[in-house]
Amino acid sequence: MKNRILCIVGGTCTGKSTLLNKITSDNELMEKYNLKKLVYSTTRKKRDDEIDGVDYHFKTNDEFVEDRNNHDIIEVRDYETKAEGLVEFYTQKSSIQKGSNYICTASPMQAAAYICNLGDEFDVELFVLHTDEFVRVIRGIDRISNNIITTDDKNKAVVDICRRIIDES
Repeated sequence: MKNRILCIVGGTCTGKSTLLNKITSDNELMEKYNLKKLVYSTTRKKRDDEIDGVDYHFKTNDEFVEDRNNHDIIEVRDYETKAEGLVEFYTQKSSIQKGSNYICTASPMQAAAYICNLGDEFDVELFVLHTDEFVRVIRGIDRISNNIITTDDKNKAVVDICRRIIDES
């Protein structure tokens, strides 16, 4: 029997991370199903409250290029940020070990990359969350208001959340 990658799939502010955090905080459940949280890599700078290897694998731009040249990347997403310029978020093949089951959040494109690149070795199972767009906008605004999304320009952040939700619709 193949090992599994369980992907909680959905758009911006659908509740993916909330569900993932509830599941991964239940140690008994995680042990029962031999589940590990899939930790992504990023070239974004580490925030004060983040732990390397738990929240992300924090990488330099040179390490990202090395991972790409070594064909150790399953999928990559890049974002242009005001503070750091272009940052990458990506999944490394070397972070997924046979003999374990993984759980993660994923965009539809990430999930497709897992199916295409890992489908022979893992059963990739999708749990798709759908949340009303109005609720997603309110959640995004709440994240900005409560400084979960930190920004100097809250108006631009709201516009960005709305743009992402419209693009995903």
